[in-house]
Amino acid sequence: MKKYVLLGYYLVCSTMLLCQTLTIIHKDSAMPIIGATLLSSSPQVTAVTNANGQVDISAFAKSDKIEIRSLGFQSIIASYTELQRLDYKLQMEPANFNLENVVVSATRWRQSSAKVPSKIISIRPEEIALQNPQTAADLLGNSGKVFIQKSQQGGGSPMIRGFATNRLIY
Repeated sequence: MKKYVLLGYYLVCSTMLLCQTLTIIHKDSAMPIIGATLLSSSPQVTAVTNANGQVDISAFAKSDKIEIRSLGFQSIIASYTELQRLDYKLQMEPANFNLENVVVSATRWRQSSAKVPSKIISIRPEEIALQNPQTAADLLGNSGKVFIQKSQQGGGSPMIRGFATNRLIY
């Protein structure tokens, strides 16, 4: 029985030496990045980080280009040897997203505002910055185009064509 336990211990230790674990963390907070994707075209290999931000990259040993990407972070292209030099610890920088306009539409396809039978208003980001509303309800109410029924908790519900929020489909 002791022989089998020692053999199992030997196999576990030897496989741990063969596999290399890459840890990917957030550059600013040092928190693990969950779900980061590693891609290589030659050989064609993919892998995804676990809940601890770790992934086994032993299959990438022959890759000269490994693309590492995650939503909200800048993509990184590195070789296996570069990851070795970093001691299998990689920091990813967050990527900033800038949205110019957000369009909310009731249809599934893009339409010109001149061809839509409903009245459309738009609020520019400069107006939002100037008004500095506390809630979206305040923003809509300050536009003068929508009546807002205020609630006691500080929120508000738009009244469109005499119907309250629970009677509308957005």
